[in-house]
Amino acid sequence: MNKKAVIAIIILLLLVIAGLIYITNVYKIDSEIPYINSNLNKGNNEYNQAVLSLNNRQYIDAQKKFNDSLMYYSNAREKTETALQIAENKDDEILIEYLNTTLTEINLKIQAVSEINEGINIRDNSSSSAYLHYTNSNNILQNITQYSDKRSQLEQQYPEKFISG
Repeated sequence: MNKKAVIAIIILLLLVIAGLIYITNVYKIDSEIPYINSNLNKGNNEYNQAVLSLNNRQYIDAQKKFNDSLMYYSNAREKTETALQIAENKDDEILIEYLNTTLTEINLKIQAVSEINEGINIRDNSSSSAYLHYTNSNNILQNITQYSDKRSQLEQQYPEKFISG
């Protein structure tokens, strides 16, 4: 083979590799969002069940369910951070806003769960301190709906970004 043919093949291979990387990144962000939402929903479900257990003074069951919700929220945060990096690399402002909003919501949920877990851990030693942690958690959660509402709004405004075809 002559040098021109070898150079052309190398350039062609580089273009194919670059295209595959780009397609993989585009696909990856599309596949991450349902996973993120699924983990958020599972975390919310575990959280709600944990609150019921806590209200019934079933502290061991409540703590297990809070820890399960924390696991789901942590999974969602990890995937959101990955998707956010991809969106930033693509300079996709809508996805960046969506994923930053999602990340804020997740971090607040993790903070709320941590507050409740701390309250459960100290309930026998200091009921007033435990109550303070429960109150802090409740205050955090009262402000979370604005983030899920913003995500829903973005999904409705830009369905092509969030609905796989």
